[in-house]
Amino acid sequence: MKLVLFDIDGTLIDRVGSLHARHRFLKALNEVYSVTIPLDTSVDLLGYIDRQIAWTLLKPYNVTKDDFDRKFQQFADALFFHTKKFALDGTISYIPIPEAVQLATVLKKQKDYFIGLLTGNTPAIAWWKLDYVGIRDLFSFGVFGDDVEDRIALAQKVFLHAKRFFKKTFSPQDITVIGDTVFDVRCGKAIGAKTIAVSTGGHLVMKVNPHADTYKQALLMEQPDVYAQTLMDKTVLDFFGLHRVQQQ
Repeated sequence: MKLVLFDIDGTLIDRVGSLHARHRFLKALNEVYSVTIPLDTSVDLLGYIDRQIAWTLLKPYNVTKDDFDRKFQQFADALFFHTKKFALDGTISYIPIPEAVQLATVLKKQKDYFIGLLTGNTPAIAWWKLDYVGIRDLFSFGVFGDDVEDRIALAQKVFLHAKRFFKKTFSPQDITVIGDTVFDVRCGKAIGAKTIAVSTGGHLVMKVNPHADTYKQALLMEQPDVYAQTLMDKTVLDFFGLHRVQQQ
């Protein structure tokens, strides 16, 4: 049996709207930790998971780690509230990426594959985003960014969580991590998993590969097992042995 883990943002769904991605974090941090952080703060958050983003933004404001940890669930609830609010009032929106949804749908029907999520989002936000775009029923398993400090630690949770959920032990070579950034490739490689890099997200990549001239080159420099422009490309279908899908 194989386990295929999808990133959410930029891989399964896209965000539409001009609102700065940090805005909802800053509002939630202000409400819970009583700090006012300017939107134009230059703190580097590339590749960070939700818990890591919050702590990195707070550290310069004399919030102790104990206080951060103690109130983190309050913060996660506030972040969830603002994520929903900005979407429901039309400020931002989320849309599914059709080819990713198609691949997940096909893999879910295969008897030798399990699918799940590997995301830096907190659980409530992750499941809500999938529900918002109408693909929540595709997934029942996920590993989330609410109780670890960085993306590598997030990936390391996969083995135990998957064993508990599926009642099966997965070796590194049984796992494939799919994502749209260099960070997804790196966290997959950190646990010995196979990796698929897809260029549907296109955000945040160039800044961490200054020697790359294009988004594609930046991803290829990470040496994923597969690079694709969409998740229904022939290279992806070949990787999973989905030859019949190609013929349809």
